[in-house]
Amino acid sequence: MTKNEYLKKLERELTKIPKSEAAKCIAYYNEIIEDTIESGLSEQAAVSKLDTPFSAAQKFLNERSYPVNSEISEKPAKSKTNNLYVLFLILGFPLWFPLYITFYTLVFTVFVIIWSLIITFYALLIAFSVSGVACILYSPIHIILNNNIYLGIAIIGAGLIFIALAMIMSVFAKSSSKGLSIVSMKFLKGIKFTFFKREAA
Repeated sequence: MTKNEYLKKLERELTKIPKSEAAKCIAYYNEIIEDTIESGLSEQAAVSKLDTPFSAAQKFLNERSYPVNSEISEKPAKSKTNNLYVLFLILGFPLWFPLYITFYTLVFTVFVIIWSLIITFYALLIAFSVSGVACILYSPIHIILNNNIYLGIAIIGAGLIFIALAMIMSVFAKSSSKGLSIVSMKFLKGIKFTFFKREAA
C-alpha cells in the first residue's frame, strides 16, 4: 500500500470528527511515514510498519474522545423536535385550525371592505370628473339658449368645484390604493410563508 492510499483510507475512517482534527491525525501519520522513508525503508515498507487505517483511526478517536460525529449526534434531537411538533399539530388541530381559519377570514374580509371603499373613491373620482367637464361644456350652451349669464356662470363654478373634488379624490384614492397594495403583498407573502415554507422545512 502506498502512502497516498493509506492516508486516503485513514481520512475515510475519520469522517466522524471535525475536518481540522482529522487533518492533525493525517499529518501525524504522514510525518511518521516520511521519517521512516528517510531512515532508508521504501514507501511500502514504511506503510506496512503502521497500524491499519481503521486501527489508527480508532486509536486517534479514543485518545481524542470522539466516539461519533457531532452532526450525527444532532440528528436525533432534531428528529425528536420534529416529532413533538407534529404531535402538537395533530393533538391541537381541533383548537388551532378553526382559530387559524377565523383569523385569516377576518383579515380577508377587512381587505375586501377596504378595497371596496377604494373602488368607491375611484367611482366618485370618475363621477366628479365627468360632472365637472359636463358643467363647463354645458354652461355656454345654457347661456346662449336661455340668455341667463348668471346661471351659466354658476354652472361653470359648479363644474370647477366638481373638478377640484375629483383632483382631491384622485390624490386620496391613489395614496390609499398604493398603501393597501403594499399591505396586501405582505399579507399574501405571510400566507405563502405559512403554508409553503413550513412544508419545505
